[in-house]
Amino acid sequence: MTVIHRGDLHGTSVSAWWLGEDNRLLAAFTMNRPDEERESAPQWIEKKQILSPERLADAGRSVHDAVYLPK
Repeated sequence: MTVIHRGDLHGTSVSAWWLGEDNRLLAAFTMNRPDEERESAPQWIEKKQILSPERLADAGRSVHDAVYLPK
C-alpha cells in the first residue's frame, strides 16, 4: 500500500490518498482542500480508479492529472 499526501501535513489543508498494490484508490481523507480533491475522492473510490502515485504527489499538478488513462 502507498500513501500520498497533498498539502501541509502540519497545517489545516491536507489530503491523504491510500493506493493499493495496483495503484487503485482505496481510501482518501481531505481537509480544507480544493473542490476537485473533495469531489473526486468518493467517486474514484467507488470506481476503483487507478492513479499515478507520482502525478498525485506532485502538488503543482491538478489531482485530475493523476488519473491513469490506458493507451
